[in-house]
Amino acid sequence: QTITVTVDDINEAPSDIAMSDQTIDENSSAGTAVGTFSSTDQDSADTHTYALASGAGDTNNASFEISGTTLQTKSGLSINYEATSSYSVRVETTDSGSGNLTYEEAFTISVNNKNETPVVAVPVSNPVSRILIEEDLSTIVSGISVSDVDADIDGGTGVFVTVSLTEDAATAGDYVLKTTSGVVVSKTGAALRIPAAGEASVTDMNTALGTLEFQGATNYIGDVTINIDVNDAGNTSTGSVDSALSHDDDIYVEVYEANDPPTISDITDQSVDEDSTITGIAFTVDEGPADTDNQTLTITATSSDTGLVPDANITINYTEGGGVDASTLSPTIDITPVADGNGTTTITVTVTDDGGGLLSTDDSFVLTVNAINDAPVLTIPGAQTLDEDVQTGISGIGITDVDADDSTGVSVDVSASNGTLEFSTGSAAITSN
Repeated sequence: QTITVTVDDINEAPSDIAMSDQTIDENSSAGTAVGTFSSTDQDSADTHTYALASGAGDTNNASFEISGTTLQTKSGLSINYEATSSYSVRVETTDSGSGNLTYEEAFTISVNNKNETPVVAVPVSNPVSRILIEEDLSTIVSGISVSDVDADIDGGTGVFVTVSLTEDAATAGDYVLKTTSGVVVSKTGAALRIPAAGEASVTDMNTALGTLEFQGATNYIGDVTINIDVNDAGNTSTGSVDSALSHDDDIYVEVYEANDPPTISDITDQSVDEDSTITGIAFTVDEGPADTDNQTLTITATSSDTGLVPDANITINYTEGGGVDASTLSPTIDITPVADGNGTTTITVTVTDDGGGLLSTDDSFVLTVNAINDAPVLTIPGAQTLDEDVQTGISGIGITDVDADDSTGVSVDVSASNGTLEFSTGSAAITSN
């Protein structure tokens, strides 16, 4: 007798998940595909869906998402090898068979380290706002620095920097490093390479760049553009070599004309009588050399004794050419001492230009105010009415003299056309006839 046994096929859970790729490049953008999933399942007719699952190995689930069968990065994830070299996710596969059976597995995603662009920072990268350097002088161009996340880490070999001028160095100027921090420097024409060969650490590079000194060419006046270019030679932080990346920026410099101080002629000492004004004290001023003729001059004057001559009582008379007059100016001074004042004061006249640094020059002279005798002032009362043969006192007679004091005093003559006068302390009396 033949017995037929029928074996019913039952759904069996998937037994494995494979991922086509478990690496991702550093700095990949959101939505970058990492790899696709496939499942091992005895039920070959089953299809499978995939989802992130909780459990061991789900550390970085929040940074990824699954679209269909593809694992991809989510928005907001920054893939930075130097910060995180690998990620861990846990994935669940679910079959289409009876009961929708599942299988879970954790995957480690490695980050491929890529070379990243170095960065150079400069103090002034705007042509409108330039570093100002006076003609024929030198200055340290401080504020230059370079950085590279790949340099000086786990085998990164550093960077090199090239400093160059847009203008002709023979005409505009040149530069040197005050210290090279042990870095050998080479120079070809107007290009300075730091170091001369190979690369240097970012630390040593920044120390050297911090002492970059620019020296304008003799008598050069104008704009200068210094270019700073940093190159990483393709080095990554793991010591592998990728395509070289570089970054450059310009430093804008203005070499301005050196300002020369204005000149002023010597003003001789002066004198004036008390209660008088002295006018027309003459002197000359000039902007200086011919290359400063476009400047505007301001002239002021002060008194050492403002009780005798207040500053406000000094008037300077001149007409400025408004920065276009190349000729010498010939101002004059008028001075009015205070009323009844005498003595000496020193008058200081200062001429100031509007060039760089606002340079000024001054000259001083002594003004003597001569004392002049002022007439005394007599105060008398009005007309008086007296009785015949009666002595009557007269009050209200007063004498002042700005020049008199207790030692000199004044003399007074008193007479009457009729009658007799008698004086007592502080008063006078008259007897009519």
